[in-house]
Amino acid sequence: VARGRLMQALPVGGSMVAVEAAEAEVLPLLTDEVGIAAVNGPSSVVVSGVESAVAGVVAHFAGLGRKSSVLRVSHAFHSPLMEPMLAEFGEVVAGLEF
Repeated sequence: VARGRLMQALPVGGSMVAVEAAEAEVLPLLTDEVGIAAVNGPSSVVVSGVESAVAGVVAHFAGLGRKSSVLRVSHAFHSPLMEPMLAEFGEVVAGLEF
């Protein structure tokens, strides 16, 4: 619940796109504005972050004839845009017993 609350408190924006590409192909294109949100298979990843940076990664693979699909989300989850909530989330997690 705390994670959801913290994530939803972040400014709306960013982009998430599923791309027909292997993780190793995407890694060299990552910046402090775009990251890999998920590895769904050997040739399927989701990139997430600042919309223009994500668009650059997508354009690279579109130029290679690869497919992509924009995900409809309120935030660029699992991306560098989540950074502002990490310290407070760390405090929440520190209070848990495993």
